[in-house]
Amino acid sequence: MADPSVIFGDPTRPVGGHVLGHFCVAPDTLIQLNDGSIIEAKDVHNPHELVGIDFSSFTLSSQKCAGVFRTKGSEIIEINNSLRVSPQHTLFKVDGLDIVEVEAKDLKVGDYIVRVRRMDFEGEEIELPKIVVERLYKITKEGCELIKKRAKEKGISLKKNNKEIFGVNARQLRRILNQGYPTREENIRKIEKALDIDLNNFVVHVATNKYKMVRIPSKLTPELSQLFGYFLGDGNIYENSITLRDERKEVLLVYKKIVEKIFGLKGKLTKVKGKNCYQFEITNKYVAELFKWFKDNYMIISKAKKKCVRGFLRGIFDAEGSVGRKRVEFVMVDRKLVEFIKLLLLRFGIRGTISQLKNGVRLSIIKDVNVFSKEIGFAAFDKQSKLGKISKIGREIIPIKREVLEEILKRYGITMKKRRDLKYVTREYLEKICKENREIFPLFQNLLNSDICFEKVRKIRRLKNKEELIDFSVPRLENFIANGYVVHNSTYRIYLRRSKENIRIARLIDAPNLPESEAAFKITEEGIKDVDEK
Repeated sequence: MADPSVIFGDPTRPVGGHVLGHFCVAPDTLIQLNDGSIIEAKDVHNPHELVGIDFSSFTLSSQKCAGVFRTKGSEIIEINNSLRVSPQHTLFKVDGLDIVEVEAKDLKVGDYIVRVRRMDFEGEEIELPKIVVERLYKITKEGCELIKKRAKEKGISLKKNNKEIFGVNARQLRRILNQGYPTREENIRKIEKALDIDLNNFVVHVATNKYKMVRIPSKLTPELSQLFGYFLGDGNIYENSITLRDERKEVLLVYKKIVEKIFGLKGKLTKVKGKNCYQFEITNKYVAELFKWFKDNYMIISKAKKKCVRGFLRGIFDAEGSVGRKRVEFVMVDRKLVEFIKLLLLRFGIRGTISQLKNGVRLSIIKDVNVFSKEIGFAAFDKQSKLGKISKIGREIIPIKREVLEEILKRYGITMKKRRDLKYVTREYLEKICKENREIFPLFQNLLNSDICFEKVRKIRRLKNKEELIDFSVPRLENFIANGYVVHNSTYRIYLRRSKENIRIARLIDAPNLPESEAAFKITEEGIKDVDEK
């Protein structure tokens, strides 16, 4: 048995042998950065700072990427319907009281691998793209008189067609000045420039069916994040409008209020003909432009403040989430988006697992349903009510065999209750026994306070691969977070051994893009010299 005074020590210490060779992940693997950003592996570069685990304390840390290597491989291994890596890729698994390095090809169903338990980032305020809204203005009676007076002083005729000067022809200008017709803001500015006057105090903003009074926010808010989330889950976008659909009218009423608060638009809520659902439509080209931008850049939400991330998750679960007897589920066709949601949930200590369905990809929350209820929840009353009725929460397994723990406790004179139905220890039991016996708490302190947990390998698939694979080098930590799992980085490792007559052999064991090789050198009084070839 491993040394019980070191429960799950640092697995990244040099141990010899072939342990780090040719590590690579699929290019669409989601990588966690230290500013909260989540990006695809193919987009990582120096000086991105990658999040990983400091195995001395089992807590999150970060380190700059020192290098990116691109390689090819004909085969990849998919683990638990989520992580896709090369067969030589190194993960971390539990072996007795140790966490050890293991190549993906050597993993077996039933092994427990290391993944992230929680990740917390401060986030930042997100600036939205500047969308210029065309506005209509009426010039007041006093303003019209000022324009006529100023034109006369400058000798400019208002009856001639001076469209290049005023932005409108003579007929349109007469309507603006004599009949109170509105005009676009750009035309007001042209009149000001032509006559060298300031009309800001002589115009009134007006709205028509085409030019509605709409407010386009400049910064991301929790309410807008929630609306964005629902839109990604169950929304459609058109040239000048967006639509949201739901079976529950009360849910769309929630989002109708959000739209009114943010944009100042009422929208239109109707029953869909021939279907058992409702539709909420917002017709405005500027709103549609903003939602089109977000659809193309939704991963920017990962950099946002936690309250915005919470709003986004609530919105997308309102749209696509469901509550079963023992779990919360979320199903979508877009695998990348599902993986992204899984990583965002870790901001709140909510862990999800992914499974492949015939009609999409499912994210299931089992162990942390109570945390989901408290931190995220649903706008739909029936879903939130079901959530409150889930009483039995899945146990979190810490893969220390009960007989191993029993042996450790005996050394401290502690008797462990027999449980034939459980092979491994649960977190709840370990926390309870440490609370009752404080003398053993130091043994498990790092583990119980850690940012990691362990996931059982349920499924392994070998797949053909035609894509380029990606390697990273992350000094010091020697690991990073990929799709929520803790994975080893690529690095160089050279082993030295003694030979005869002061000759040393340097053998390159592991390198991201170099084959294994060795070189001989000699230590002399003048220093290190090459060995003469015979």
